[in-house]
Amino acid sequence: MTTDQEEDGTWIFGYGSLIWKAEFPYVKSIRGCVKGWCRRFWQGSIDHRGTQDAPGRVVTLVPAETVRSMGQAYTDESFVTWGVGYLIKKAEVEKVLQYLDYREKNGYSKVLVDIYEKEDAELPVVRDALIYIASETNRQWLGPSDEKVMIEHIFKSRGPSGSNREYFEKLVDSMRSFGIYDAHLESLTSVAQQQIETAFQ
Repeated sequence: MTTDQEEDGTWIFGYGSLIWKAEFPYVKSIRGCVKGWCRRFWQGSIDHRGTQDAPGRVVTLVPAETVRSMGQAYTDESFVTWGVGYLIKKAEVEKVLQYLDYREKNGYSKVLVDIYEKEDAELPVVRDALIYIASETNRQWLGPSDEKVMIEHIFKSRGPSGSNREYFEKLVDSMRSFGIYDAHLESLTSVAQQQIETAFQ
């Protein structure tokens, strides 16, 4: 059964910093997943976790078929992305969207997705939630890279919202606190741990 969409509001789905930093009013929140999308650190950040001269790397969602066609899928990947859905009261929607449009101005566009309570659920718990996604056509798109290079990039970058490493670690911690295995995040974490261990040898 889907969540009642007539609750006089709009649902927003967050899969990056919105998971732990939803700085807007909302009626309620739910943990859930979107199907057919892969979370990837493929978007450049010049206004939050990096600068114009030294962009950081933040996450976007990439269609599963695109990830497969690029040879960037993990063997143990489930092709769903977990995050948090927020119900915004109708009276607050315009103001919240203005805030989010500004916050996500660096290459992100709004699309609609269904939110599922479980990966194997046939029916969504929320239909037509808004989500911000940066596609490969935007100016700040960085795309895939060697994971060692990617982690080095993330660990050295910093912007007005703080260090890129903090963003990465909070996202990993969030998924682990949900009890969710995210193949991309765990692979990057493994690479990061290897680099840390190597540095102390």
